[in-house]
Amino acid sequence: MQPMKKLAATLLLAVLSLSPLAAQNRAIQIREVNLATSVLELHNFGNVDISLNGWRFCSHDEDQDRRYSGSSGLNGRTLAVGESLFFHFLNDAPAGDATAINISSLGGSFALPLDRGPYAIEIYLRSPFGIAANIADHLQWNIDGIDNTRADFRSDLAVNAGTWTDANAWINTTPESLTINLTDTTGAALHGPANFVVAEPLPFPESLAITNIEVSSIGDVSLSWEDLSSFGTIDYIIETSTDLTPDSWEPVFTDPIQETSTVITGLGDGPQFFRVVASPPSSAS
Repeated sequence: MQPMKKLAATLLLAVLSLSPLAAQNRAIQIREVNLATSVLELHNFGNVDISLNGWRFCSHDEDQDRRYSGSSGLNGRTLAVGESLFFHFLNDAPAGDATAINISSLGGSFALPLDRGPYAIEIYLRSPFGIAANIADHLQWNIDGIDNTRADFRSDLAVNAGTWTDANAWINTTPESLTINLTDTTGAALHGPANFVVAEPLPFPESLAITNIEVSSIGDVSLSWEDLSSFGTIDYIIETSTDLTPDSWEPVFTDPIQETSTVITGLGDGPQFFRVVASPPSSAS
């Protein structure tokens, strides 16, 4: 009978670990990691408000593992249904925003910096940290999705907790990745790399589409082109040609354009062709 009692106790522990309360808590999930600003978003996908008393982060990278935030850092906070908290790893949270939290205010420590990887992080609903049932959420990422045996210190535990699919599976980032976003909005606990999308910078186009040309008088032309704001800080210039041959293009203005339209005056007779192109970098002196 002793083996049966032991089995019954094991089954009871498993049932307790999958209680409705645990399921509610696991609706608290990391929805976005902004790698450009070093801000992590924690979101409540559930249908009840959740007290964060006793909740703690545990983070790891290639040089550090088991970095725990303070045991009372989140005490007194409640994450309401459909709401988010934003954790600023650079401690640059805007003043007066109750949802923006500097990680320095949580106490304890974090693996720093919050970069493109390797990096892994869990949010625990309680300690001790070696118990899988205490993990509410986990995610891990690295450049090219390469496994890292230091940063994956708690990955096996997250798999046992039912919050990560495979300890060796990493979200694939690049050195330029901007954000990591969870695509599953159902509140389901189990996730893996397939449940996340990584935003990358838009490639700078070699030219912008001219959207409108108006001739107001002989020798004067008004041009409009694509909005420059979506292409970052790269410089573009306007060039003109009379016959479209490769060597015939010349800049209309020497300075990079700043707006999305301009008027060009004093053009000569005959056909004129225009294009908006990336300005070549200046030669080193």
